[in-house]
Amino acid sequence: MKEITFKRTSNVFLNTGIIALHDYLERCASGELSLNGYTLENNDFILTKDSLSIKHNNLFQLLEDVYYLMGKEVYDTSGKKALEVVDKFYFIKEPFEAIPFAKMKTYGLGELITNDPAPVASKNGIKIKFDKLLTQDRLFAEQIALFLNRKGKKLKFYSVIDSAIQENKIIDGKRVENSGGESEIFINAGYTKTPDIAFREEYFNSGNEFCYLTGESFEQLIDVQNTSPFFSGLLNFNSFLKGNDKKISWKAMYLSRFSPKYCLYMYVSGLDSLICYLFESGSLKQLKQLLSENRSVFKTTLELLEANYMSNFKLHNFNFKKDNESRLATKNDFTEQSEISFMLIYTLYRQILFNQNIEDIKDEDDDFDPMAESSFEKIPVSLYSFKADKFASTLRPNSFEQFNNFKYSIRLISFLEKQGVNFQQVLGSLKLLKPSEKSSKNSYRLERKIRNTVLNKILNKKAIIEDIENLFYQCFTLTLSGENIGYKNYNALQKLVELYEPIIHSKGNAQMKEEKDKIQEKAIKFGSSIGISIINYEDANTISEKQSNAKNGRAYIIGLHKARTLAQFTEAIIRFQKKYGLVFSSELLNNIDDDNFETVRQFAIISALNQINSILNYKSE
Repeated sequence: MKEITFKRTSNVFLNTGIIALHDYLERCASGELSLNGYTLENNDFILTKDSLSIKHNNLFQLLEDVYYLMGKEVYDTSGKKALEVVDKFYFIKEPFEAIPFAKMKTYGLGELITNDPAPVASKNGIKIKFDKLLTQDRLFAEQIALFLNRKGKKLKFYSVIDSAIQENKIIDGKRVENSGGESEIFINAGYTKTPDIAFREEYFNSGNEFCYLTGESFEQLIDVQNTSPFFSGLLNFNSFLKGNDKKISWKAMYLSRFSPKYCLYMYVSGLDSLICYLFESGSLKQLKQLLSENRSVFKTTLELLEANYMSNFKLHNFNFKKDNESRLATKNDFTEQSEISFMLIYTLYRQILFNQNIEDIKDEDDDFDPMAESSFEKIPVSLYSFKADKFASTLRPNSFEQFNNFKYSIRLISFLEKQGVNFQQVLGSLKLLKPSEKSSKNSYRLERKIRNTVLNKILNKKAIIEDIENLFYQCFTLTLSGENIGYKNYNALQKLVELYEPIIHSKGNAQMKEEKDKIQEKAIKFGSSIGISIINYEDANTISEKQSNAKNGRAYIIGLHKARTLAQFTEAIIRFQKKYGLVFSSELLNNIDDDNFETVRQFAIISALNQINSILNYKSE
């Protein structure tokens, strides 16, 4: 067999794997990666919009070599600590030599695909049980045991006493184990975490076994339950899956193992939860372009080590103009799926501006479209995301989303920033930790719960006004109780909701948007007058007097917040008027009806609490 073709499928993992494979082939052809005993030319492989074809006299050897070259980068990874304290060894018999190598662990999508398997022998190495080696070659085994003993390392079932190897005692029918001891020995080469891959003719010959991922039929398929626990748990990811399908083709398995190369991932809660992202486009050529133009988002090897492989991509650094900081941050403040998704999209938006030499969107014309000069405008873009949580020591996928609002979101962010929304202030102000949550072991993530909810709704074109109103109200009641609510820029949050809500509700209808804008504007002025009346009650002049008034106005704010009908809302307004002697615009009050009163109420409370909360949280310099 001298030729193979990998066709584009409806499965994002396999398509990503094709692009990763093509990139490794290019690196081999350029000489960046070495192939032993033969060469690869650029015309030996061709990427089209629908397939990757490879033609080579040493095809199987090439596929195997490229696979293990990829494995060294994707699967055989060692964290910073493992590299600093190298405590693994492989052994050479003649002359005897012990060569150190770093402990390895597979991260990200690679961990999901392989379940971070036990180490296996490298291509040129041997893995053997110490028991078996002791029987086959006692002298070599004794040399290894004595060396490990000198290094303070143990064997699992044997002990070194007075320079002699002794088998541990058997108690109750079970041999005593030395905790942390080695039971397997690696000879001639260190181990690898890259899964074995076999080449059999029946995997490539046409037959009657149908692969639901590639849409092709072969003589024999591979049982995914035995080779990749990840796939057996991803029924909703698969293209045209039948409930009883448990096998996939060699091609699908091969490509799936390349896919982690271009999968963005981030661990949260230590290694117990994992969030992954994959891009998809209209063709393989477009997907390659999309990934190539955004390589800067991926962390470098040094950055991965510094992050201990807890994430492999960078997010926008809001402080990059200060202290010569990098434009992209290797550390971040985000832990939940939707907020990470939003920040990834925001980062790519900033990358688009950077590529057009734009530093401040406010300097651009009113009709500026960030996508117009971007490659994103010319190609379809989808962002797939999924989350996996640890269950019985195994990460299992439990949610999957296909996000198709990418271009809309880029333009939305551009519009909002153009109109003055400061996302750095907004994102910081959306965090809130309730008193009951402060002692929770997940307090760091709970603090980001509201932010995650709001950003999820923005990404999915849903209203956020209820969430913002509740946030303002919670901040109000918690502050009155003496709780620390953290930094809040209420003006930035109000600006966001003022600009965002009309877009969602008008749905492109200019007349509807104009009507919504008028009601919204009057409701905001209405709320502002409420807040100012409470703060300035009885001609308060000092901050302490105004703060006292804000506290005393609690009952009236609660009344407005809890009003669930137009009648209750009207009653709350009348009570307020009697207390504070404020006369409201008859134009607004006469136009409030059952259809719009909730919008008026929510904007009024947000506007009023913007005034009140700012006073309550005011601290003199």
